Formats: sequence, C-alpha cells, structure tokens
Amino acid sequence: MNIKTKLASVVLCSGMVFASLAHTGSSHHNGKHFLLTGHAAAKLSLTDEQQTKIAEILSDKRAQMKAAKAMGSGNKKAFKNIVESDNFDEQQAKDTIAKMQTVKAQVLLAKLKSKQQIWQLLDEQQREKLARIQNKKMRRN
Repeated sequence: MNIKTKLASVVLCSGMVFASLAHTGSSHHNGKHFLLTGHAAAKLSLTDEQQTKIAEILSDKRAQMKAAKAMGSGNKKAFKNIVESDNFDEQQAKDTIAKMQTVKAQVLLAKLKSKQQIWQLLDEQQREKLARIQNKKMRRN
C-alpha cells in the first residue's frame, strides 16, 4: 500500500465514523424519544412509573452519547493533524483509529444497554406491541 492509499483509507474511515456519530442520540419526534411521547404511552399502556424510568434510562444514554461525541471530535482533530502533517505517521494513525473504534463501541454499548433496560421494564403485552410497532416502522424504511 502506498502512502496515498493509506491516507485515503484513513480519511474515508474517519468520515464514516463521524457521520454515524452525528446521528447518535437523534430522535424522530420533535426532539422527543418515541417512548416518551403520549402516543407511545397510550399505545403501549405505559404506567407513570414506567415512563419515569424510561425517561431516566434515556437521559443516562444521552449523557453517554454526549461524552462519546466529545471524544469523537478529539479524534477528528487527530485525523486532521495526520492528514496535514508533512510525514505520515502510521502508528499515530493506527492509535487514532483504535480510539475511534473505542468511541464507536461505547456508543453501541450505550444504545444496547438502554434498549435492554427499557425492554425489561415492559410486560409481555407491551413487548409484543412494541415489537409490532418496530416491525411496521422497519417495513416503511
């Protein structure tokens, strides 16, 4: 691999990661997570206690996402420095890529953890209804 190929792959990888990080934590309902809407509460027959716990779980996830985005922006600066340097430092590029992968793993872990915690709050009927809603949404996309 020549240096141009390596540099191109580093730039492309960083672009993809930061594009995915830009979408983390975004929601589709005017800044409100679906499970926090009145529509979801009615459809799933969520209790006030369930809604409160879901709000807490999603708040924790949002804080973790914010921290990951902050780390991601540091990686973006490191990528820029690598690209703009006079000499290509392969070890520095590998270290930055490893940090980027760690951030991505933290984001995925936070998402999975929050989904699992919410799933555990729901009873069997609510889980079935939520699964139907998610399947319907998947078919539309």
